[in-house]
Amino acid sequence: ADARKWQAQDPDSYVFEGDMYADKKQWGEAAGQYELAMNYDPNLVEAYVKYANTYFNVNPEMAIQKLQELLKKQPNSALAQRQLAEKYYTDNQGAKAAEQYGEYIKNPNHFSQDEVRYVQLLFFGGKYQESYDLATSLVNKLPAGDEQVFYMRRMQLYNLVQLKKWAEAAEAGKAFFGMQLPEGSTYESRDYTDYAQALQNSGNPTEAIANYEKAAQINPNNLPLLRNLSDTYTDAKNYDKAVEFYKKVCDNEKHTSNDLYQLAVCYYNQALSTKDPAVKKTAIEEGMKYLTAADEKVPDNLLIVNRKASYYKLMEGEKNSGKACDAYKQLLKLLDSKEDKSGYDSYYISAYNYLANYEFNAGDKALAKTYYEKWLEHDPKNEALRKYVQSLK
Repeated sequence: ADARKWQAQDPDSYVFEGDMYADKKQWGEAAGQYELAMNYDPNLVEAYVKYANTYFNVNPEMAIQKLQELLKKQPNSALAQRQLAEKYYTDNQGAKAAEQYGEYIKNPNHFSQDEVRYVQLLFFGGKYQESYDLATSLVNKLPAGDEQVFYMRRMQLYNLVQLKKWAEAAEAGKAFFGMQLPEGSTYESRDYTDYAQALQNSGNPTEAIANYEKAAQINPNNLPLLRNLSDTYTDAKNYDKAVEFYKKVCDNEKHTSNDLYQLAVCYYNQALSTKDPAVKKTAIEEGMKYLTAADEKVPDNLLIVNRKASYYKLMEGEKNSGKACDAYKQLLKLLDSKEDKSGYDSYYISAYNYLANYEFNAGDKALAKTYYEKWLEHDPKNEALRKYVQSLK
């Protein structure tokens, strides 16, 4: 107050009073003082930045507009460029944040440590190759013991996975986990899942499983992670473990109807592969339970009905006793109702194959021949079947 008696138009006292209000989290009052400072000195970068930092808590759009106004007046201000990029990022405008940070990084006055932040912004803005290239240049430029190298190697892995460069991603993951963990840092669930995904897609399911399990220990309720882990066990033909992890998905209240179906598929694989009659019996019973639950949620679904027929065939074993007839007839009805039937030949073939053999064994050779002919329509290159149909009277 005394300072203003001597120089009422000096902006410093208004900035200082704004700081006092900001310290008490009185955002509106603080922003008002910074605005007064800007009125007395329209080029005072400090006032604009502090206004944006405080008023962002009240009105993010207005705070961003004020920084945009500053940049028009001082387009070469590294601080203004940086603050605008940060506000875009905090306001979940990732693409704009990355673009603005790019302008800031070109400024010779930028802070070198902000290049690390730019790598992340590029990644979250979907510019994976640019993010990877910058991360790689920083790995090569920073001292080997710098903790930022650890984070940049992480970003190399993340970007390569998004780019689906699996072999390179697997190598990047190996380098990342081969580093000494910086003091105070921890591995994240995504570190393990991205590395696992790279290993899985580059032909190393065993190591992929080990990393998925490490991720699951960090985040046991992560459903996408549990699904991936089950799928990886399926790829490794370890169907018992595949069932175990998909069961955890379905035990979670956020499971979907597709999860119920996928667990039924896991049980089907388990039943098909086991040599233990007791395990097979339990797998079929549990699988049918989850398949029925999925059917109730999504009736008349082709995948579910086709899988139901497969289960009935599995129950029969080698003998075709007609258990799957109703399911296959339902499947054919659903297929015939489709306008576009292309791509469903395998479904038609399995249905007509089963029905034809059943009717033939049951003594209705005329109906069996009809089914064989329909099978041939969807399997025209099957010369053995063609000759067999021609031999039928």
